[in-house]
Amino acid sequence: MQMELLLLACSLINETPNITSSIHMYSS
Repeated sequence: MQMELLLLACSLINETPNITSSIHMYSS
């Protein structure tokens, strides 16, 4: 259970930069 939460948190952290860079791409 805890391991799954850790994996989920890691995946969210890894995807966040992609989301922000995508927003910057659409903005510019």
